[in-house]
Formats: sequence, C-alpha cells, structure tokens
Amino acid sequence: MIKHLLKQSKQSGLEEIEQVKFLIISKIAYFALIVHALLIPLFAHVGAITLALVNILSVVAWGSGIFLIKQGLTSLALRVFCLEVLIHAVVVCATTRARFRVSILFVDYLLYFDD
Repeated sequence: MIKHLLKQSKQSGLEEIEQVKFLIISKIAYFALIVHALLIPLFAHVGAITLALVNILSVVAWGSGIFLIKQGLTSLALRVFCLEVLIHAVVVCATTRARFRVSILFVDYLLYFDD
C-alpha cells in the first residue's frame, strides 16, 4: 500500500511538472505568434517579401501549436514548434545571406570611393 501511495505521488508530481512546462511553452508560443504577426507588415514595407510570407506561415504554425496544446496533443504541438523554428531558420539564413553580401559590398564601395 505504501508503494502504491509513493508511486501515485510521483505521478501527480510529474503531471504537475508537465502542466507547468506546457504553461510556459504556451506563453512562449503566444509571444512568438505576436512577434511574427507584427513582423509581417515590417518585412513587407522594407521589401522582404519572402520573409513576410514565411512569417505568415510561422503565425499559422504557432497558432496551430497553441491549438494542439489546448486539445491535449502536446507532443504534436512540440513537433510543430520545432519544425517551424527549423524551417524559419533555414529560410532566413538563405534569404539574408545574399543580402548580407550585397550590404558588405555596398559598405566596401562607400568606404573605397568616399572622399
């Protein structure tokens, strides 16, 4: 009987930890959703259309993950979040790499030809 009570308290402790963990993840997900949504018009304004489109997909991904957490599908939600971060990082690196090179060349040009 004592073993049963100890096992039960361990399980309830783990459940409490899981609840706190997903409460924190949910708050982060809401923050990420808001930030990505706010960046869409900024990227569109500066002409970074690819990044604006990626952020639209990111908003959908974060929103979907939040929905999945609320449905109790936490494992799937975490997979969605991880996939969003991975794809977002790859796209951002691929699109900003060329622009960064152009920026460096432009700065070099300005420094070289500036009197």
